[in-house]
Amino acid sequence: MSNLNPAVAFDVLRGWPNGAAIDDSFPVTATKTVLEGQFCSLLANGTVSSIAPAVTNSYRLCIQGSDQYDVKFVGKVVVLRGHVTIKTEKYTGAVVVGGPVMVGADGYLLPGVPATAPTVGIVEEIDAANKVIIVALSL
Repeated sequence: MSNLNPAVAFDVLRGWPNGAAIDDSFPVTATKTVLEGQFCSLLANGTVSSIAPAVTNSYRLCIQGSDQYDVKFVGKVVVLRGHVTIKTEKYTGAVVVGGPVMVGADGYLLPGVPATAPTVGIVEEIDAANKVIIVALSL
């Protein structure tokens, strides 16, 4: 397995750039910041927001955040959608192998299936020693 990029705390293991995920770029909603490794929502006005609505089917994974120079220059973040496997330390709660995950209000992963939010993936592996999980996402 690859080591995590220390600056962003996630790595894409499978599905991008060659595979089942598609990258796209969108402007960020005014006064919001979307960081690498954070999930965001595609809004009706064609922008993305770091604060995910409670119910959405338009989650994306940010792979180039609004704090980077080239994104500031172009004015759009780069996000992924589709099927992708990631390794991340950005999660909260007690996840279990084979268990579903959803996106929390902070834009990072949580365990469980609440009635108000769809699941975005399944935990494939937990590395408790390094506090990272591998998740197969379907966005």
